[in-house]
Amino acid sequence: MASFRDAVRWAFFAGMVVWMPLVVAAYFVGPERHHDGMLVVGVNGALLVVAAVACAKPEFPAWLVFLLQYAVFVFDWMHTAGPSTPFAVATFHLFIITAVAQGLVLRRRIDLVLSLACCVAVAVLIYLADPEQGTRFPLFLLANGPLAIVVGRPGLVPLLRFARSLDTNHHEAVRARTRLDVQTAAMRRAAEEQRQVHDTAINTLAAVARGGSAVSDLGAVRARCHADTQVLEHLMSSSGLDLTAHESPEAPLARRTVTVDLTGLSGQPLADLWAGMPLGVRAALGGATGELVTNAEKHAGVARVSVDIRADGAGGGGVRVVVSDQGRGFAPEDVAERGLASSVRARLAEEGIAFDLRTAPGAGVRAAMSWRADGDQGAGEAADFRVGVDRVSMVGALLISALLAGGGIFLGAANHPGELTPDYLLAALVITTTLLAWRSWRRHDRLTGAMTAVLVVTAPIAFLVSGSGVDFGQGYVLAWQCIAPAMLLFIVVAGTRSARVVAIGTAAYAAVGAAAAFALTATPAAGAVTFVMLATGLVWVGGWVLFNLRLRRMAARAIREHEAAVRADEAAEAQATAAQVRARWRLAGIESAADLLRALGSTLDPASPEARHRSGLEETYLRQVVLLPPELVNIGAWFCQALSTARERDVNLQVRSGPHDIAPGTADLLGQYVVDATTVVDPGTDLVVSLLEGRDGLQLRLVATDSRIAELARERDWDSGLELEIQQYAQQVLVRVGPRAAA
Repeated sequence: MASFRDAVRWAFFAGMVVWMPLVVAAYFVGPERHHDGMLVVGVNGALLVVAAVACAKPEFPAWLVFLLQYAVFVFDWMHTAGPSTPFAVATFHLFIITAVAQGLVLRRRIDLVLSLACCVAVAVLIYLADPEQGTRFPLFLLANGPLAIVVGRPGLVPLLRFARSLDTNHHEAVRARTRLDVQTAAMRRAAEEQRQVHDTAINTLAAVARGGSAVSDLGAVRARCHADTQVLEHLMSSSGLDLTAHESPEAPLARRTVTVDLTGLSGQPLADLWAGMPLGVRAALGGATGELVTNAEKHAGVARVSVDIRADGAGGGGVRVVVSDQGRGFAPEDVAERGLASSVRARLAEEGIAFDLRTAPGAGVRAAMSWRADGDQGAGEAADFRVGVDRVSMVGALLISALLAGGGIFLGAANHPGELTPDYLLAALVITTTLLAWRSWRRHDRLTGAMTAVLVVTAPIAFLVSGSGVDFGQGYVLAWQCIAPAMLLFIVVAGTRSARVVAIGTAAYAAVGAAAAFALTATPAAGAVTFVMLATGLVWVGGWVLFNLRLRRMAARAIREHEAAVRADEAAEAQATAAQVRARWRLAGIESAADLLRALGSTLDPASPEARHRSGLEETYLRQVVLLPPELVNIGAWFCQALSTARERDVNLQVRSGPHDIAPGTADLLGQYVVDATTVVDPGTDLVVSLLEGRDGLQLRLVATDSRIAELARERDWDSGLELEIQQYAQQVLVRVGPRAAA
């Protein structure tokens, strides 16, 4: 994960920037202060500037910073008054910081080889600069430098792999959920569109076909036909998922014949609220809001409708939409199973949206819809992502702590063979506490309060153990011993989100270290060295805190980018589904019904015999179309085309099907046969097509009095997995095509 590596790089360079002033300060508190320090200040100041630039600009080459630091380290060591002065300890730990950073930031194998070569070169140069000092410190560098480079790499590799797997799995899961949500919303929307056609065009055409009092009010009939024409035009020309594809319902509501007063939220706040809801909820609320406004257009007799949208629930985790008008109103008990109340209520109930309808004759309509996110909904994906980042941080802290203490055991055995030094006690204390923290985290998926307290108490004790090994600044230069106690605070930082707990732990560590520097050291120089030891651990903790903050900020940005990607996926899926829906309605030929309604709304007399005859035909046809289950994405388009062809040729086609679709390739074979069968039979022929479950799977059956459907079936080149069966009963011909029966 690139952001993870960027956070590592930034944390180390920030640590270098913080540590450089301490190096200069250590120069002026130790015996080196008696010499002219301007050159030392200038050289270290230049390195600070370079590190700051690398921290601010990710494109700055990291290898250049590391190379310059090695050169500065050799320069500084040549200006030390001995290996145990505060300045020597401070500049040595900057060397260790650089070595660890090299191992983590430069990931190629050639980088590892060059980094190790640099450590060897530094050791050789320091020996050549002052051979009289002997080989102890150059050998010490040869042991500690490569160890610092290598020790972090085994820990970072699983961290990178873990972070990458979290990222990949999260995106795959969410994209799969997105596809499922869009497909589910598309199916529901298709069902809504069928209900909409039934509630508008079919009912209007049926009324015209009946004639009589239903068409006595010419003005009302023409207005109703005009409104229904707009409904059909919308289905044919725009996405049936308009209100789900939009970031908010504001734009669709503006395209109405009545004025929609959008109170409450609007503009970007409304778009943000709308985009934060699940796709199905957006579809249901958008569709219900649109239908309520449509009903007001058709029945309320008003010029204005109010739509009030506001955030609802704790923290704005829900939405409340109120659609109201001051029109005619109606008696809900008179439309208990039809119309506004039931159609809107059924649409909302599918998504768990509460609906409250208040109306009475002459009192207008007030419809309130409210939805609240579940406790783990809405922010669930973001929470999952943050949990993943916290796990990466905890795994890193545990691995670094264990690897550093393990490396300390190796160095103790190498530097003091056969001796039982306090280093072993320090390593055992750190490893044992780390294992206890790992056990607590594995059991509870977090650090318990008791385990956090143990870490906070053990960290300063470990610092005292590390200092006792060198008589608090009077022995050899400390390397890993300065950092190991602080690793326990690393675990605290990774395992708790409480800044207060981290502050208490760090303050306790600093207080114990400062007390040791004042009370347990024999000389001022030893006290200064102990302070450098303390500062070393604190700077590492500070860098770890900054790294975690940076990583969490990157996670927040990744969440925003991820949400944008999900919305893009939703839009792409919605557009693809909408194209299928539009194609289905076009194949069904509902433009013919729209043309008839348009004529009835303008020039054609609804009471004329021609109008009644044409309306009866269109009404019968549309009822067939809306009876097709929306789940039939593949074969459904062919059924629509067959219905359209049958109407043009005056064939009495009836289609009967369940909700189960068939594969695209098989659907093309069977669908083309149905369309061709509709073409070859004589006008006026009764043709029944059914797609129902048989013994071996879905079976297509055609029944007609025209034998040409059998001849057409015999001429087909059917797939080897399909079986054709033709039977005749008196004048009726039955053609069955289905999966081949198992032997």
